[in-house]
Amino acid sequence: MSLIGEDVAILQSRDHTKTGRTGKAVLETANTVVLMSAKGRLTVEKKGTVFLLSPSGRVAAGSDVEGRLEDRLRSRKR
Repeated sequence: MSLIGEDVAILQSRDHTKTGRTGKAVLETANTVVLMSAKGRLTVEKKGTVFLLSPSGRVAAGSDVEGRLEDRLRSRKR
């Protein structure tokens, strides 16, 4: 599953200043997700974070999407 292009809300984060923030996921690295919103760019660590994906309403734990996107997609194919 890729977060890129998804509207994302942060339900829980180890960094409490990021809890409740929202934005569109524009970049995903092995350990972070970058969100863009009207307030600017926000880099969020995946580990310890719970994301709400809109409009689907799916909830994704950061630990479920840790690692490089390419590696996650490749391992799913096998």
